Amino acid sequence: MGNSETSTNNNIGKYIEEYANASNYNYRDLAIMAGFTSANILYQFMSGRAKVPLDRVPGLAEALRCDPSHLFVLALEQYIEPNLFQQMRELVVSVTVNERGWIDAIRQASSGSDPRITPDQAAELKAMLAP
Repeated sequence: MGNSETSTNNNIGKYIEEYANASNYNYRDLAIMAGFTSANILYQFMSGRAKVPLDRVPGLAEALRCDPSHLFVLALEQYIEPNLFQQMRELVVSVTVNERGWIDAIRQASSGSDPRITPDQAAELKAMLAP
């Protein structure tokens, strides 16, 4: 993998690093829990030197305690040319264009941290969007 590819698309590396650093486990334990033999693979994922194998996403998501669907999308993004990936995302994801805008805004505002919505926040949103 060339440096330009590594530097332009490492959303998954940032995501893995965030959840690994928030975990109560060290990188070696996380790697083993995810079905890998060494913590080195996590460092390779985080740096963009290695792609996350799609069949390993469920185990990695479980070890990191992150959203497996979001992790899968990030993993898939590593294997597909950016324009094609964007087209696929627009066609396959079952949300409207407006919903996608909300999701993108939330991800940007939260730096991709996948925040939980609290009951108070849900009530505020409902009140904000009420006709």
